[in-house]
Amino acid sequence: MRPNLIPRYFLILALVAASFFSCNEKEVFTSEAIESYIPLQQGKYIVFRLDSLVFTNFGRTIETHRYQEMHEVDTLITDNLGRPSYRIFVYQRDSLGTTPWAPVSTYFITPLGNQFEKVENNLRFISMHLPLRDGYSWKGNKYLPTNPYGTLYNFSNDDNMGDWDYYYDGDPG
Repeated sequence: MRPNLIPRYFLILALVAASFFSCNEKEVFTSEAIESYIPLQQGKYIVFRLDSLVFTNFGRTIETHRYQEMHEVDTLITDNLGRPSYRIFVYQRDSLGTTPWAPVSTYFITPLGNQFEKVENNLRFISMHLPLRDGYSWKGNKYLPTNPYGTLYNFSNDDNMGDWDYYYDGDPG
C-alpha cells in the first residue's frame, strides 16, 4: 500500500513558498559624509539669537536675557590624543547687534569617520553620529566622568550621565 503523497507535496510546496516570501531585501541606508554636516573651514561662522530664562529672587522672578552668539572656526589643531581637531571660538553681543563681539568660550570639534566629538570645558561628548536617520541612538556622554559638574555646582547628579542616549527624532535631512 502506497502512502498518500499529496500531503507531503503540499507541505513541501508550503515550505518553499514561505521561504520565498520570507526573503526580502534589507533597506540600505547611506548618509552623507559626516564632514558635510558641519563645514569646518577656517573663518566659517554661524550666528544664533538666544533667549535664556533666568530665575532670580529665589525663583520668584523670571528674567529673559537675549543676546547673539557667534561660533567661529579658528584653526586646525591637534588634540591631546594626537588627532586633528578644530578650535571654535564663541563670542556674544547684545540681541540687537549694537555692541562689539566679546569672547566667552572656546571648544574643539574632532571629526572622526562616523562621528563628531566635541570637547567643551575639558568634557568630551559625541555630539553627532552616523547614520543620520530617525530613531538612531548612541551614548553621547560615554566619555564623561561620574560627576562631571561636581566642581562647578553643589549638587549630586544621580542620572548616570554616561548612560544617556542621544537620538535623532524625525527626518535629519
